[in-house]
Amino acid sequence: MENEFHKRKLAPRLNDFDYSTDGAYFITTCTQNRENFFGKIENEKIVLNNCAKIVREKWLWLSKQYPYLILDEFVVMPNHFHGILIIDSIFCNDESGDFCRGGSRPTPTKTQPTPTKTTILAKNKIKPLTKLIGAFKTVSSKEIHLTIRPDFRWQRSFHDHIIRDEDELNRIRDYIRLNPAHWTKDKNLHNNNDK
Repeated sequence: MENEFHKRKLAPRLNDFDYSTDGAYFITTCTQNRENFFGKIENEKIVLNNCAKIVREKWLWLSKQYPYLILDEFVVMPNHFHGILIIDSIFCNDESGDFCRGGSRPTPTKTQPTPTKTTILAKNKIKPLTKLIGAFKTVSSKEIHLTIRPDFRWQRSFHDHIIRDEDELNRIRDYIRLNPAHWTKDKNLHNNNDK
């Protein structure tokens, strides 16, 4: 049993799955040693401290940095983070030539053809989930270190789950929304060292 846990910890992703493909992913990442760096739960609601506000800001930064990302439900808990991240490789090309999500494509002209999905992806290669979460953890850690807590650390890896359908997506959204209310029942993630 210990050997299986060790293998999972070292290689938590599915071996033959391309984590840069379109889809919805549920991720969970914890602070090192599950220390409560991000605030506390009061009346079944999270009270965010300044570290948690940075984590929230850097999560939102991801979708600004990578236009193929859509951020869905998320929550910063005292010692962990849950979020749904959707990779969507369909882009549009606005008048400035920047790629964006939503809206409609401009009318093709002889001087400015509408880009195809292939040309868009060639210009804006989609990063796999590990790189995206790595970027999130790196930028949040760096700012927390510089401004608030030089001792802050994320746990080395993160847990992911590929969301397979709309029903599962809605169940996970509910789980994330209700996470603060279930904090006292969470034996695996709960740590009493409020910071």
